[in-house]
Amino acid sequence: MRVYQTAFWVLAIGLALAACSDKGADKEAAKAAAEPAETVANTVAEVKESVSTAVEEKVEQAQQAAGEIAEKTGELTQAAKENLTEATQTASEKTAEVVSATKEIAAEKTEAAKQAVSATKEVVAEKTEAAKQAVTETAAALAAKASTSGVLSQDDALALAKKSGCLSCHAIDKKLLGPAWNEVAAKYTDDAASRGKLIEAVAKGGKGVWGNVAMPAQAPRVSEAEIAQLVDFILSLK
Repeated sequence: MRVYQTAFWVLAIGLALAACSDKGADKEAAKAAAEPAETVANTVAEVKESVSTAVEEKVEQAQQAAGEIAEKTGELTQAAKENLTEATQTASEKTAEVVSATKEIAAEKTEAAKQAVSATKEVVAEKTEAAKQAVTETAAALAAKASTSGVLSQDDALALAKKSGCLSCHAIDKKLLGPAWNEVAAKYTDDAASRGKLIEAVAKGGKGVWGNVAMPAQAPRVSEAEIAQLVDFILSLK
């Protein structure tokens, strides 16, 4: 009986030792298995930390670059604004200068034109006055000659006719627009009735006696005294 009990205890102790030995082995195995996992976890953690640090550095660099770009953009914008303002001011100044110069030139030209017009008026007035005086002197001289001789000489008559515009349509010995004066002299008798009729025809104008070309009225452009002198000369051509 004791033998059996002893054997039982020996067996139990052996099993217990074996069990203890198995538990130690399991612990070692678990420990050995846990070490690679821990290493992996540590490695992963290190990689994460490295990646995070690199990302943060890149983000910081990107932010810094963006800040620099924004600063440069601001500088360029400010410079562009300053250049635009300067160019606008310069253009305004140049425009003002051109407008001022144009106004000055226009004023000078206007003044010169006024002076030219004034000078022209003065010249025209002088020429008109001289022409009036010449006509007056000629008329006076012709009147004086007519009063002494009764009939103008041919030279004086032609001078009066030229001044009065008669020679544009008439000549002494040939037909122009109107009849030749020697033909008129041949048609009319040298008496008071013919003389009065011719003076009236010259003064008032007429049509149909010498064709369809009308003779315009010469009075009051030509005085009645001068018309009478010309009629007397024409009638003297017989």
